Amino acid sequence: LIMLPKHSLCIDLLQMKRIQSVSQLQVELRYQQEMNSLSRLCQQKSSYLNRYDQLFRYITLWLLQHGYDLTDYQPHQTLKAVCLSHFPNWDIEEVVRQRHLLKKGLKLNPESDVDQELQHCVNTFQALLQAYEF
Repeated sequence: LIMLPKHSLCIDLLQMKRIQSVSQLQVELRYQQEMNSLSRLCQQKSSYLNRYDQLFRYITLWLLQHGYDLTDYQPHQTLKAVCLSHFPNWDIEEVVRQRHLLKKGLKLNPESDVDQELQHCVNTFQALLQAYEF
């Protein structure tokens, strides 16, 4: 299963300045950076925040495969938009909210169903990237 970028999603994200087109050289450099970062994350102790960061890397890699890169403007909203455009039944809103609560120290552990949802998101994007030869 290879997801192609939804044209309207990319146009919307470009217009909102959440993603930008990048050259092939930039794609190759950023792809390697993101793969290195993902590799480091996978070697660390598994946690909700770690898996969320992995999902972020997978989304970025997916964008790079299609010639786009994240900007610094609202990256979590971009993650949410990419996930929901392809998987509207995911509860990504709650995944992002739990991350915020954990990051701010307002919560010690994520809800178990949300943790499972995040793992499902990570597994799905991991499978998509493995199916796509870069």
